[in-house]
Amino acid sequence: MTRAVPGAVRCAAILLAAGRGRRFDPTGHQDKLLQAGTGALKCVAARACASLAGATDAVLAVVRPEASIALTEALQAEGASVTVCEQADLGMGHSLAHAVREARLRWPTLEALLVMPADMPWVKISSVQAVVQTLNSQPRSGIVVPVTPEGVRGHPVGFDRRHFDALESLQGDAGARHLLQSEAVQRVVLDDPGIMRDVDTPQDLTQAPES
Repeated sequence: MTRAVPGAVRCAAILLAAGRGRRFDPTGHQDKLLQAGTGALKCVAARACASLAGATDAVLAVVRPEASIALTEALQAEGASVTVCEQADLGMGHSLAHAVREARLRWPTLEALLVMPADMPWVKISSVQAVVQTLNSQPRSGIVVPVTPEGVRGHPVGFDRRHFDALESLQGDAGARHLLQSEAVQRVVLDDPGIMRDVDTPQDLTQAPES
């Protein structure tokens, strides 16, 4: 997607890359976001970032204070801006709130935000586009959630500006879960297993979902 100049950013994406990935490597020696996986040319975080960048005006990746230079450079290589959340260890809610606040400061014309964890490298660009298009149709709730044909909820989740204040107030590790409980949330059915597949363990990298 053609990159918008800063003043023209209407729909941006937040990539949550501030977790520690303890299930992947309890010792902390391997960052799952920097792993490539079988047959992959890019690392997990870069692939997730590329999917978002291909369908939005801008991507803001949020990382923890001690994030490696390699991770920052991989994200920037895909066109993302990178912001550091000093309170990342307090939970995903803190990281998301920080990123939303930063996005609003960077892009005053922002009308919509997509949110996705950085450990989801198999999400198709077409799926991100579908969420953006549905969000642009101005659903009543202002929230768009992709689901599989079986009804399993996935990512990225889209929010319009009506929810920016609520996102900024998040804390802890629940993220925006409570905002998704409403029956009015717009669901878009996607035939893309990648919207629900993440990388938790090394084995996940060898078991990419079927297209």
